[in-house]
Amino acid sequence: MTRDAMLIRLGLLLTVSVMVAQTLCMARLPFLGALTKGLFQRWTGLPCPLCGGTRAMNALFHGDLTQALYLNWLALPVAVAGLLIVSVSGIELVTRRALFPGVKLGRRAWLSLAAVFMLLWGWQIYQALHTPKPELLNRAGLFFKFYKFPETR
Repeated sequence: MTRDAMLIRLGLLLTVSVMVAQTLCMARLPFLGALTKGLFQRWTGLPCPLCGGTRAMNALFHGDLTQALYLNWLALPVAVAGLLIVSVSGIELVTRRALFPGVKLGRRAWLSLAAVFMLLWGWQIYQALHTPKPELLNRAGLFFKFYKFPETR
């Protein structure tokens, strides 16, 4: 494995580790959640695709799958993907050998991932507007200033 490939694997390990540490710190220090609240939600009033993700991951870390799925169901696949990234990257760093040397994502794959991401975002917004999830909305945002959406149940 090349030096650059090893640095990429190390970067992936560090990134996932920092994200886990941030989630755990936010659970212990609630004031950090107010500092990192999403700008998109503040300005528009609508949730971003991962809105509630930190709270959902925290619920997963504590074994509360129901609460995690309620807050943001994307937390479960993100947690599984993170675990896979850490596992594969760790094995590749230790063995100094790529486990999947021929796997590369082309333009079509990246466009497909972007399309899926946008569809999931639309679903997240729909859920926030049409189900009782008021914590995902900011009624002071621009969306609610221009469009009078009825209160959720």
